[in-house]
Amino acid sequence: MASRQPISVDPIVKRPGQPLVLVMTDTPSATAKHAETLACRDFGMIVVRDQADLHDVSSDVQARISAVMIDPSISVDGCGRLLKSLNLHDRTADIPVVIAAGDAVRAAESILSEICGFRMVPADMSDRALRYVLADAIAECARVRFLRQELLTRTSAIGHICAGTFRIKNRREASNLATMLSLTVDDPAPVAIGLAELLLNAVEHGCLGIGSAEKERLIEEGVFNEELERRMADPAYAGREVELDFKREGAERRFQITDPGKGFDHQPYAHAEAELSFTKSGRGILMARQCFARLDYKGSGNQVVAVYVEKKPGTQG
Repeated sequence: MASRQPISVDPIVKRPGQPLVLVMTDTPSATAKHAETLACRDFGMIVVRDQADLHDVSSDVQARISAVMIDPSISVDGCGRLLKSLNLHDRTADIPVVIAAGDAVRAAESILSEICGFRMVPADMSDRALRYVLADAIAECARVRFLRQELLTRTSAIGHICAGTFRIKNRREASNLATMLSLTVDDPAPVAIGLAELLLNAVEHGCLGIGSAEKERLIEEGVFNEELERRMADPAYAGREVELDFKREGAERRFQITDPGKGFDHQPYAHAEAELSFTKSGRGILMARQCFARLDYKGSGNQVVAVYVEKKPGTQG
């Protein structure tokens, strides 16, 4: 048996303290060269092939990992062990996964279906587009980590609310409302993350009229945030609002979200999460579905009802 050849697990960085993308691969030498071209001012890269390599990464470097990219060369077993070692099956996991499509990766469907949302990209995607996709994944990680940090510092400011109607217009208000209402349940983290995803989808798709395919294109071109800002300043979109109706019903917390958009075909998203997760769109829906006991889209798809069931009824304000 050939001896195991050590590889460098030093991060490839352009400036100190950068967030890092962890690259999983079975061809470390070739992938390291590619990682050097992908590293930029926004993020660095670190290449591993298995758990042993990951164990060689210092804890302070691991703390900077903000996204994972899976190379199509990696084996099914290696992929599964690495993902589980990062606890990415946890519904409140904050590290997004980007997968370069390949037969070996698709064969790991049972493993990947346990991850709370991931993004498939073509194996031949250009470095420029992939760099933007990874930067967007890192921004998503930062958003989820911010929500979790907010939960540690906040206490409920709405008392023992039984019902209420709330309206929001932008992404900042979406995050604030998600955090606030999550404090009405006994396990706030998944509710904060799930509500934020649903509210952000309602703002982007319903208020600003950005469809799933258009969003992916804007991300890959590196202009998604600029387009959001442009539309929020456009009078044609500026007055639109998302409405959230909250109701406490015994052990259940019911969140009904309605946006002013035309909706979408939600039937393909009703079941079969494992199959959905291999498409470009629907990651936010998959993540939200794993955060609630029930998630049901109504009518044309511009209204969704999310239900959380408390484990210990009556323990929250």
